[in-house]
Amino acid sequence: MTLPRWHSTIWVLTCVPPAWALQYDEYDNALNVMITHSPIAWEHVKFKDVAVKVKSQEALYKGISFYLEEHPDLLNDLLKVGQGKQGPGSLGCISCA
Repeated sequence: MTLPRWHSTIWVLTCVPPAWALQYDEYDNALNVMITHSPIAWEHVKFKDVAVKVKSQEALYKGISFYLEEHPDLLNDLLKVGQGKQGPGSLGCISCA
């Protein structure tokens, strides 16, 4: 049986040990799955772990926008993680993305 791509990504996020999780550069897809299916797929710690490893700035901006709408109380924690990756000033204007 072949699972849909988003379903297999959720499985990887929830069932695979962290050391093995997402070794195929699917971090952007995983972030999008957690946003799109947030009632069942979102977990703050896992989201932060994936957000640090995304390759696309667009995916990171989408994650920040998601936090602004859904979890504003946890946004500072997410931004602290992204700050080291993006460098100073690059997260300054998310509405420009």
